[in-house]
Amino acid sequence: MTGRPRVVRTADWADPVLPHARQVLHATPEDDADPPRPPLLMLPDRGHGAESFAARWLDRAAGRGHPAYALSPRTGAAPRTAAAMRTCVHDVVQVAAGLPRRGVLVGFGHGAVVARYALARYPAAAAVLLAPAPLGRWRRWRLGVPEALAGAPAVLVAGCPDDPGTSAAALAAEAAGYGGGPLLFPGRSADLLTSDAGIGALEAILDWLDHLRR
Repeated sequence: MTGRPRVVRTADWADPVLPHARQVLHATPEDDADPPRPPLLMLPDRGHGAESFAARWLDRAAGRGHPAYALSPRTGAAPRTAAAMRTCVHDVVQVAAGLPRRGVLVGFGHGAVVARYALARYPAAAAVLLAPAPLGRWRRWRLGVPEALAGAPAVLVAGCPDDPGTSAAALAAEAAGYGGGPLLFPGRSADLLTSDAGIGALEAILDWLDHLRR
C-alpha cells in the first residue's frame, strides 16, 4: 500500500472544503520527554466524537509523554461518499498540520478508515488502524482505493478478532499490506475506550510506538 503520492488534486482548488469550527480535545504531558515523543491525533468511530477518548485514553497517553489530541468529525455519521470522506480527510490533515511535531494518526473503527485516506495527504510519523472497518465495506461505499502513503510511516493494524464482521485472518491480511502483523486484543473493540482492558490495549500501542523510536 505504498507508492508515489499524488500531489496535484484538482478538486481541492476547484471545489474547496468549506471552513468549519472543529472540536479538538487534548491532554498535555506534565514534563517534556527527552527526546520528545510524537503527538497523537485520535479519530473516533462513527456516531462518536472526541469525547470518546477523553475519559481514559487522552490522559493516559499524555502520562506516557505524548501530547494527545482527539478530533470530532463534522458529523457523527460515517463518511460513506467520496465527498464526505474528502471533507473528513481535509479536517484531519489541517489539524495534524498544526500539531507541535509530526504526529501519529490513531483511528478507531470508521476513524481508522478516515486515517487511512488521510495518510495519503499527511506524512505521519506513524499510524494505528484500530478495529478498522473491513476493506469490502469501503468498496461498497465507492470511496475509491486509498492512495499511496505519503512518506513511509510505520502502520500498525490492531483489533479484536471476536468482533462481528472481522477475524484474526482478516486483521492479519490487512496488516500484511503494511509489511507487518496485527496486534490482537481479547474481547470486543466497543469496550476498548471504556474498560481497564482497553487501557492495556493503549499501553501496548504506546509500547509499539516506543519501539519505533529505538
